[in-house]
Amino acid sequence: PAVRMTQVRKEFGGHAVVKSMDLTVASGEKLVIIGPSGSGKSTLLRLLAGLYLPKEGSIRLGGLDVSQIADDILRAHLAYLPQEYRLVNGTLRENLVMGLGNISDEDLLQCAQRTGLATMIAGHPKGLDLMLAEGGRGLSGGQRGLVGMTRLLLGRPGFMLLDEPTASLDQTTEQMVINSV
Repeated sequence: PAVRMTQVRKEFGGHAVVKSMDLTVASGEKLVIIGPSGSGKSTLLRLLAGLYLPKEGSIRLGGLDVSQIADDILRAHLAYLPQEYRLVNGTLRENLVMGLGNISDEDLLQCAQRTGLATMIAGHPKGLDLMLAEGGRGLSGGQRGLVGMTRLLLGRPGFMLLDEPTASLDQTTEQMVINSV
C-alpha cells in the first residue's frame, strides 16, 4: 500500500512548518528528503509516522487515515527511526527484540551483519548480553543508531522512515546501512 499525504499543514506556535503538502510514496519506493536544518524534514517524517497529527489535510496508509489505525498495527507497517535513538536499561539483545515477538539469535545476528552492528557485538566479550544503561549511555551516537537501525530491520516494516540514520557513522558503516535498506 502507498503512504499518501493530501494538503497537509502542520503548525507550531502559529508558524506553519509544513504547508499544504501533497506526497505519495509507493511500497518499495525509496525517497530521500534533503533540506537545510529547521526546514521541516523531521516534522514531515513524524507526520508520516503518525506521531504528529496535521492541523489540516490527511495522511493515509493503504487508504486508511493513520490517526484511525491502532498504534501496534501502524508500527508493524510503518517504522520510524529518529535522529536520536534512545535505548532502555537492559541487555543489547533485549533492546533489539523488545516487542518484536520471537526473534532468534541467528536472525538477529544476520540482521546485525547487514547494518554493521555485528562488529560491535563480536568486539565485546558479552556480545548480545552486553548491559546497556538507560538512554544507551556508554555507547557512541553511531552505535546507538546501529542498534536502532538493526531493530527497525528486524521488525520488517513495509515502510521505513529514517531521520538522518547515518549522521554519526563512518563512511564504511554508512554504506552498509544504506545497502541494508
